[in-house]
Amino acid sequence: AALRYMRQLGKKTFAAAEDAGCPKFLFPIVAGIIVAIVTFSDSTKEVLYKGFANVNLVLDYADGGKQPPSLTGDPLLHLLILLICKIFLTAICQSSGQVGGLFAPALFMGACIGGLSGRALRDNFWPWAINLPDFGLEKAFSVPATYAVVGMA
Repeated sequence: AALRYMRQLGKKTFAAAEDAGCPKFLFPIVAGIIVAIVTFSDSTKEVLYKGFANVNLVLDYADGGKQPPSLTGDPLLHLLILLICKIFLTAICQSSGQVGGLFAPALFMGACIGGLSGRALRDNFWPWAINLPDFGLEKAFSVPATYAVVGMA
């Protein structure tokens, strides 16, 4: 839903620019400049498509196998920043007229959402479930990477 809203907003923005007299061939260039600006930071470079290495990094961040290069170092915040940036940049690129699909971005976004869910469950509810062994909740949670893979599906 967020991607759809952002695409509609991008289309309206580019349509307004076209109505103002901006040549249409500049739209993909503008989108490329926006991508370069957003991904200039080390915290957001993973949103660029480099095969599926970026999805593997998200799985590592979700599972805690690798620390994110974000300013805070918090994996949950880093996954949230990656998700927001990927939605924004995918919408901008598509609405500008650049050629591209949705399959790989959808996998990346799903991995981020699943990683956020799994990591939040592990960090917030896993200690609680272990302290209440009478209810058998310690077997109810899986590793965060599992949630990320399910999010990709």
